[in-house]
Amino acid sequence: QDMLLIRAQIEDVHLDRLEGVVKRYFEERFPDSEVTFKVKGTGVQLGTIVKVKEQGGDIHTFYGKTHSDGKLASKSSAAKIVDPHELFVYKVLEALGLGCETHFCARSPEDVYIATRDAAEGGHFFLFQQATQEEEGVGGPLWGRLGHLSKSPRENKNNEEAIEDDLAHDSTAQNFAHQLVTADVLARLLGLHDLLNNPDNFGFFQSADSEFPALRVLDFRLDVKSVEFIDPIFYGLLSGNGTFHYAAAHKTLGWLLHERTRAKRVATALHILTSGSLQTLEEAVEDAYQSVCRFIQETPAFEAYREKFIQELTSYRESLQQNRRRLIDLLSAWKPEEPSAASASSVAAAVDAGGAL
Repeated sequence: QDMLLIRAQIEDVHLDRLEGVVKRYFEERFPDSEVTFKVKGTGVQLGTIVKVKEQGGDIHTFYGKTHSDGKLASKSSAAKIVDPHELFVYKVLEALGLGCETHFCARSPEDVYIATRDAAEGGHFFLFQQATQEEEGVGGPLWGRLGHLSKSPRENKNNEEAIEDDLAHDSTAQNFAHQLVTADVLARLLGLHDLLNNPDNFGFFQSADSEFPALRVLDFRLDVKSVEFIDPIFYGLLSGNGTFHYAAAHKTLGWLLHERTRAKRVATALHILTSGSLQTLEEAVEDAYQSVCRFIQETPAFEAYREKFIQELTSYRESLQQNRRRLIDLLSAWKPEEPSAASASSVAAAVDAGGAL
């Protein structure tokens, strides 16, 4: 009992430190504001809900937490030094509009805190998990006619032509497809895991003036080594699985990223990278790199690790940019094995001309 009390007191100290650093950060960013905290109900990492009330009355909500190797909410194990790649990914997602506004602050290389703006601010947000549990009320308006898919891959294969026709005539389904393929391609390039195959780690935001819901990534796991070589990224995309196990995912996600014909999946990925939502990926990577490098340079606590962190980020940035260019080349050059099938380039041309994804 005494040990449990001591552990609880230690955890309170860690939370007090987090809140102290975060409070100072937001008070500097929002002068004359009132910064308060609320207990975070879920999550593995130590964290808190931050409420920022400005003088004018506007209230902003942020979710603050330690980095992924930082202090956990329920364990007393020591925190590890922050991985700067994780910070970089948050900023790439933010720059692309796929993540929430993100802030960093630190008191040591181990005690680095990430604060993200509430995904629902300015509109409505729901997790993909909720859509799969409430398919009529939430899921239907999200994925449109793709809700007619069967849970049986074999049955969907037999109805492939009808499904594609549904997709071609349903802008809601096309938007949903575009969002998921964007996240899949980006996850492969960045080395993200536990994302689309975890319906609690992403969701969709919609404001009053937006026609369709937009994907928002809340959390992920990162494997930087997986981006060192392009071939596994490319062939994983061709297989529609790799380490992502989409075959066991929700029927809409499984069909779009795994069961759909390879030619269609290749064409959609190519379109997204060249003229769709990832056409600005090169600029987003550069913006994220500059942002995180500034944070590292301006944070006194990083002095001993500054050079190492920036070298790691520089290498990661170069790999991402090379892999992005190489993936576009591989997708452009790919031809289907079946002689009668349309080439990926011709399908992509149809998409650019206004055809269905």
